[in-house]
Amino acid sequence: MRRAMAMAGVAIGLILVTQIGVLAGYIDNGNGTVTDTSTGLMWQKETPVRTMTWEEALFYCENLTLGDYTDWRLPTFKELRSLVDYSRYTPAINTTFFPDTVASFYWSSTSYAYSPDFAWSVFFYDGFDSRYEKYYSFYVRAVRGGQGGGGICQAQQVLESAADDKAEKKLAVLREFRDKVLAGTPDGQEMIRLYYLHDAEIRTILAADADLTENCLKVMGRAWPVVYSALKAKTEIRIPGSLLNDVLGLLDRVAASGSALLRNDLDRVKAFLISNVRSR
Repeated sequence: MRRAMAMAGVAIGLILVTQIGVLAGYIDNGNGTVTDTSTGLMWQKETPVRTMTWEEALFYCENLTLGDYTDWRLPTFKELRSLVDYSRYTPAINTTFFPDTVASFYWSSTSYAYSPDFAWSVFFYDGFDSRYEKYYSFYVRAVRGGQGGGGICQAQQVLESAADDKAEKKLAVLREFRDKVLAGTPDGQEMIRLYYLHDAEIRTILAADADLTENCLKVMGRAWPVVYSALKAKTEIRIPGSLLNDVLGLLDRVAASGSALLRNDLDRVKAFLISNVRSR
């Protein structure tokens, strides 16, 4: 069932217009944000230049607009610690995705239980954590997601928002949802790699064919609610026969304009879909 979900996701994902990178559990969204596929949290990529008191950090994050999102916040202590890479130091973080991280203290939103004048922070020199009085001035990295119900619920809300006509914003959320789903299994991670391997070529094909692009978006709009419902109910995906045929037809159209490598990989996707995704 999970393999069927992964392949169904990549079949739809292969026809998305996007240009973002994936590596080691993080996805650079190309808009100043980074998604952690293991937690579903989206992080501010760059560290603000100036340090802030705890109160200033709260205000900064809650008023931040970044990557077309406005629901940023200061991370909890547990969330902030999830960024620490204990195999590294100065700084103790993946610098491929967070290259300007300062090897110093970053604030969390978590107050110290025994003294409300103190809050927890993480020292990104070596990953050590400690509590300090809130008037100290430390660095900040904003986060979003997690407390809002995760990628799946967010994808459903966006898909159901008929008033929201910002197509690129919807696509960004759907991409986040797709990668969050696929990252759950080794097969899914391989499908993410496959998708990004062909990303540039697919973008070129779609850019040259407006009708194909429009049809891809229409099919996506029909397909993602089906995938979402199956994930929510923890059942296998049962795609309507007409929708499955449309997905296969779109893959054929993309393949017809693509390289031999792309055609071969799309044939693999089609064969798996035909044999593993049940239609109704």
